[in-house]
Amino acid sequence: MQDVPAQGAPQESVREGSTSSPLANSFLSHKPYPTSAPAPSTPPPAAKAPARRKVLSRIVLPLAIFVAGIAGIAWVTQYVPNRGADEQTVAPPGPLTTPIRFEDQLERGELRGVMALWEPNVPLDPKAAPYAAEFEVLKDRKDGGHYDFEFKNESSENAEVGLGEMNCRCSGAKACLLVGEDWDRYQQIKKIDPITRARKDDDNFPWRPLADKDGNGLSVPPGSRGLVRLSWEVRRPEIERATLTLKVWSGTAGKPSERLFTTLRVDISYVLPVNFTPERVDVGVLTAKGTSAPTGFVCWSATRDLKIAVHNTDPCFEFTARRLDDKECRKLTDTLRALNIPTRIRSACKVKVVVHEQKGDKQLDLGAFQRAAPLTIRDEDGSLLEVSLPTIRGYVQGEIKVGALDQSKIDLGNFKAQVGTEITTRVWSKPGTELEYQGFTPAGLNLNVKLKKLPKESDASWNVYEMKVTVPPDIQPGPLHEDSAVILRTRGPQGRVMRIPVIGTAGRG
Repeated sequence: MQDVPAQGAPQESVREGSTSSPLANSFLSHKPYPTSAPAPSTPPPAAKAPARRKVLSRIVLPLAIFVAGIAGIAWVTQYVPNRGADEQTVAPPGPLTTPIRFEDQLERGELRGVMALWEPNVPLDPKAAPYAAEFEVLKDRKDGGHYDFEFKNESSENAEVGLGEMNCRCSGAKACLLVGEDWDRYQQIKKIDPITRARKDDDNFPWRPLADKDGNGLSVPPGSRGLVRLSWEVRRPEIERATLTLKVWSGTAGKPSERLFTTLRVDISYVLPVNFTPERVDVGVLTAKGTSAPTGFVCWSATRDLKIAVHNTDPCFEFTARRLDDKECRKLTDTLRALNIPTRIRSACKVKVVVHEQKGDKQLDLGAFQRAAPLTIRDEDGSLLEVSLPTIRGYVQGEIKVGALDQSKIDLGNFKAQVGTEITTRVWSKPGTELEYQGFTPAGLNLNVKLKKLPKESDASWNVYEMKVTVPPDIQPGPLHEDSAVILRTRGPQGRVMRIPVIGTAGRG
């Protein structure tokens, strides 16, 4: 009987560190004996593949296959004929058209519209805005007008024209058909200037108001012509340019789904009834017994036929007025348009100005002066027009100078209205000419002025004065009135007045 090996002792046929047999992983690889050594363990798995390979295999590759499939389906759908479909190709519907055609209609892409041509004989400048008809800025009444847009039914079917919308409550819209005598009479009216007939509404055509409430329009038989009138009546308090638009629909009668819209546009400009160019005339410096060079201004209107007269009572100022003829008005229109003033002169008058330092026994005061032109301006019906007249400015040089640089004015600069300001300056006069303070203008300026002679600084050439000007607190904010001045006077029976302008701006805060 053989001895049984001790438990846990190695068998002679199995040695530690020996290589596994080919049957090590088979069902025969179990222990032959209870005390046999365990079979070698399974070798460790291989290292994991890089993450980049997983992205390619799990995301990029399926996505590429999906895109390729979609592209293939699209190619087949487009290029492979569908045997089950009808072989006849159905063309898409064309753009809608309307039988109504407006004169001078613009059609560029989706733009459909008509622009009011106030100057039909003048070619439009593509770089500039078209001329806008001029109507007056008025306070006591409304100044309105209208513009007529011509249309025609160019089809053999009945058509309709109706109102879409307007951009201004001040506007109104109406339409009419022109047949027989009405059409002939309209041709005669068209010969009148567009702006002149824009102010007249006495043609007695069969007008019908256009309204957007019921959706019904004006019936237009085949070949018929008519007008759509855009009118306005506005009281404008300021000068400005406005654009009025009216959208009208048109189409074949009984087919509301095929209606198309057309925009009618009118440019207008609100202007003053009387204008002056320039509004201020500077004649320069006048010496003793000197006379200024002739200068002047133009008084003109785009809306009225002005009647201008001169009523001058000062011999030192000479005014002469001459009415311009039609050719000169057209030339003035071109001149103003070159200055970026888009207007059309209806009437104008040229006023010439000459100023004398002394004329007869009348002599101008020393220093700065300004006078309003002594004109009366009336309308064509004789009514007087109240307007701000242009001013004539200049300076009379004498034996007095102000400031170290002979600046001939007192400049307060910018100061706070709540605080006021103060300035001290020097005034010089020739020997024998003594000065005294007389006052200031305007009365509401409330200046406090102190004038003191400095004997120690005077010499044989000049007398020297110190003048302190104080502006009190709480003055009205803004630039000082253009007539602001300190008034001095030379002593003696032949004393002369000198006005020293005061300029400056009172700011808030």
